[in-house]
Amino acid sequence: MGDGRDRALVGPVASVLVLAVVLAACGAPSADTGPLQAGGVQPAAVTKLPGGGRVAVGSPDGHDVVVQWQAKGSDGWSDPRTVYTEPQQFTHDIEVEAAGDTVVIGPDFWTQRTLDDDYAPNHSAQVVCRDRVCATGHRTPDGVLSSTELNRDGTYATFSLGGRDLLVWDDGEFSTEKAVGLPKDATTATLPDGTLVAVAPQQHRTLCRFRLLTAAKGTSTYVERAVSGDHPALLPCSVSGVDVTDEKVSVLLEELPDPIDFRREDGRWVADEPEAPLKAYPDTGGRSSLANEVVSRSDGSDVSIGSPDTQRIMAQFRAKGATEWSTPVQVATAPPGTSCRFQDVERDDAVTTDLIDCFDDARPFVLGTTEPVAGIALASADGRTWSTATLRRPHDGVTTGPDHATVFTGADASYRWTPDDGMRRIDLPAAPRDVVVAVSATTVVRVVADVTGGTDCRPGHQVADLDATSWPAARPLPGASGLDLDGLACTPYVDILDGEVRVTIGDEDWTGTLSPRGGDWVARKVTYRGLP
Repeated sequence: MGDGRDRALVGPVASVLVLAVVLAACGAPSADTGPLQAGGVQPAAVTKLPGGGRVAVGSPDGHDVVVQWQAKGSDGWSDPRTVYTEPQQFTHDIEVEAAGDTVVIGPDFWTQRTLDDDYAPNHSAQVVCRDRVCATGHRTPDGVLSSTELNRDGTYATFSLGGRDLLVWDDGEFSTEKAVGLPKDATTATLPDGTLVAVAPQQHRTLCRFRLLTAAKGTSTYVERAVSGDHPALLPCSVSGVDVTDEKVSVLLEELPDPIDFRREDGRWVADEPEAPLKAYPDTGGRSSLANEVVSRSDGSDVSIGSPDTQRIMAQFRAKGATEWSTPVQVATAPPGTSCRFQDVERDDAVTTDLIDCFDDARPFVLGTTEPVAGIALASADGRTWSTATLRRPHDGVTTGPDHATVFTGADASYRWTPDDGMRRIDLPAAPRDVVVAVSATTVVRVVADVTGGTDCRPGHQVADLDATSWPAARPLPGASGLDLDGLACTPYVDILDGEVRVTIGDEDWTGTLSPRGGDWVARKVTYRGLP
């Protein structure tokens, strides 16, 4: 309950109740024998009702919000009825929530009839229906978005009208209240007993903490009840969503694997957090710290990697089902003269790997343009013990072959890691666009963007022993010599599937495989229809 979208309200303080142009249906419903209205700007979406039956809500023209009902056991639908009209704007999204014998309809309206990614809703509306009778709709002022919070038994609902104005529906009666003590960036929800709750983010130094406020049912005065500890999160601090039960409020954050819980105990609210929580490293965009990257492993455990100062790389572990994290352990150190600012954590069904990019301290750091001069390769089979290696001019990402053999690629040398052998140095160079993959315990393959070593797009491949110190001459990939791709557009991408290396150049400008044959690896061009 509560998606966070309607809580960061904007616009002037308003006390507006704009009546719908069309009043809802009154009186006894018609027999449910008709068809479901099809098509339209917003096709009808069907919602199951708690007591049986269904309701369908859509908009044939973007202006009218139309409702049809279906009784339990019926195959037909009631006649379409318009319950709200917005003559100047268009709905492209209608939320429907049902509880008890109440249905709340929440359309958002845009000024555009046709949307693209640049358009946002202009205002929201609300229609409350009970026993198929829908009340007059209400809307927010332009520039304000909102949605209805409905309690579990369907007898109490709230709808923010912008600023501090709150529309309250209490068992069939509407009133407008002035919210007191509600922070403007709070995310709100309603508990099953009608208590209003709000979660307000608050920046504390470079971290985020969260305040829980409540207002008793029938009032709109919010009082702070509890405050969480500090947590790593993207700045400015925000809430992704709020889930509620009778006695618990869970705050959802995209950056954390678990919600932040507030629990009601003996009439008071407390922050229900572990005694040994995740050690938080702030997200500074890599400038002064490396934010925690948390990975959930296939065995149910969790791993966190980050740095408080871009120098010390710290790891934490949490066992399956546990709430407590281990004490942070330093697993690596930034190479001399560098600061580690970004990381790329990956996992498969058994192992966790991390490639950390480190940048020259003597050069200005520009986000997105400065290239790393060094890298730290990390790998673990159990999430507790880590193998490490240092790379010069690391390549983006890692490649994983049979038996979890993972290759971290660098300019003058790479490293192959396996759970049994740990890190093993490969003394073979690789240009920035090259990809190196371990195809067996003794063999590596390099896919190159230019067989001449230049900057054109003439892809090829090479095969070498793991302990070799130089590559043989590159062999062109068949049918790839005429690709009209420049620079990084010619970067190869590889996957190992069914014992083959599948290669993609550019945006599927060339696709093919490298397959074992007679002790060698042979390339052929293959056109895939829907690459896995």
